[in-house]
Amino acid sequence: MLGVHHGEAGGLVARHWKLPRRIVAGITYHHEPDAGSDPVCDVVHVANVLAKRVGTGVIEVGQDDQVHQPCFERLGLASRSLEDVEARLADRLAAVESLYG
Repeated sequence: MLGVHHGEAGGLVARHWKLPRRIVAGITYHHEPDAGSDPVCDVVHVANVLAKRVGTGVIEVGQDDQVHQPCFERLGLASRSLEDVEARLADRLAAVESLYG
């Protein structure tokens, strides 16, 4: 409808709110972290993927639940450590949902 995807729209709002440039980049490029050229883009991308994997986001295309491989290298992560974080995140989300429905 607006001619931009939600990352771009979010980036425009963040820029309007005068958020730091790196935060704007993280929002704008969370689906394309390579284009953002900043570790913040990688971190937001990984967080977005983890959120989708534990069921709090919508997987629009098949790759939405996959971390871009270069992010692992740039952040010094192993895919196994990401699986551990995902499991802990799922447990914590379940605990919160049990409290608040």
